Amino acid sequence: MKRRLFNFLAAASLLLFLCCTGGWVWSYWQPIIEWNNSAAGTQTVLEAAHGWFSVEHSAFRGRGTVSIFDFASPFWIPTLASLILPALWIHARRPRKIQADFCAKCRYDLRNLKSRRCPECGTYIPWLPLVNRRKVKFYR
Repeated sequence: MKRRLFNFLAAASLLLFLCCTGGWVWSYWQPIIEWNNSAAGTQTVLEAAHGWFSVEHSAFRGRGTVSIFDFASPFWIPTLASLILPALWIHARRPRKIQADFCAKCRYDLRNLKSRRCPECGTYIPWLPLVNRRKVKFYR
């Protein structure tokens, strides 16, 4: 369940990255978008110009305009922030080298062992070369 959620969040973050990058490039050609909702008496202005974007949401109360919120930021901040989860996803999926001298489960040093089990976690290691192994004779 955690892996699926992480995969979904990484994909959503990658989509957000593509949208931010597209908005960044687009901000140099089409600077202003404005939405008016006259029935509710609100106005939302999205402004993107030369690598910066700003959002202002206003409401009309009586005779004047009241600004509910106003936010501005350069495009590179959400663009880089949206790359964090995809970078972690790539890091988690990269192939890892298995070192012969360490346990794959707990990373315990397995050099000079006399058994094929890790003394730390108990994992069976069939490929481990044993040292100083005594030959045991079985008598009937």
